[in-house]
Amino acid sequence: MTFNDYCVIQEGIFDKIADYYDVDRDQLKRAAILLAVTWGVIFTLAGIYNYNKLSIDEKKDVDRLRNTSGIEDVIQPIIPNRDLPQIGDLPPLPEQLPVGPPPAAVGNNATADQFFDRLAEEEGFRGTVYDDTGGNPTIGYGHHLDGSDEDQQDVAAALEEADLNPVNYADILHGRATIDRRQARAIFNIDLDRHLNIARRLVPEFDNLPAEVQLALGDAAFRTDLQDSPDAVALMNDDRWIEAAAEYTDNDEYRESQAQGERHGVWQRMDRNAEAFEEYGLELRRRQYNRYLDR
Repeated sequence: MTFNDYCVIQEGIFDKIADYYDVDRDQLKRAAILLAVTWGVIFTLAGIYNYNKLSIDEKKDVDRLRNTSGIEDVIQPIIPNRDLPQIGDLPPLPEQLPVGPPPAAVGNNATADQFFDRLAEEEGFRGTVYDDTGGNPTIGYGHHLDGSDEDQQDVAAALEEADLNPVNYADILHGRATIDRRQARAIFNIDLDRHLNIARRLVPEFDNLPAEVQLALGDAAFRTDLQDSPDAVALMNDDRWIEAAAEYTDNDEYRESQAQGERHGVWQRMDRNAEAFEEYGLELRRRQYNRYLDR
């Protein structure tokens, strides 16, 4: 049906109603338009009123849902966060029991180079030993020199495996020697394997998650935030990633870092990880709504 055909049909309907009730056709059209505009204004004002009653966090959630494709044409525009079902609240679909995150696409996992680029940027490189924010002797790309026999063996094994010159562990621990970037990368590779294994143990779905979430989890494990956030981990494993993001930053170290302002990077680093968790939670929520609406 063309637009002109539609207009002709509408005109015919107005003619029939006007004849049936013996009223002026033009007045009937004006009344219909006025009624439509009135209802439009009422719904708009109601939406604005409900939106203004939301908390800041709820408004943020609604705005992000409205600005993301796949749901804005269905859910307009007022959906308080408290009314949005979490993953697992909706009835299970016959072809997918239970509902969970979709498997990661082939090749979607973060690579070792991506982890290095992310963590090298966050940690920075230091060729000489220094104390990190926790007072731990650190070198290279965030490697803690704890002085243990195990750590000495790890450092020696990393350099030997990469066919690089060995270093005297005691000398670098006490600041009498330095390492270069190639040596630091070799040591980093061992640290990365260890912390990714921790992330996989804490979040068993790790390898099925999007690359950005894997990078955030790897960074959180590298900093030991993940290990120190059992409540956040429990929420992640329950597919409640939006709540997990808030729980992840709800700790004293985050608040103390934030109190020191922009120059202190811990809270900003944790915010970047939390944003990846929240984005994934919103994506899961959108997919769940779309499945629910398609039933």
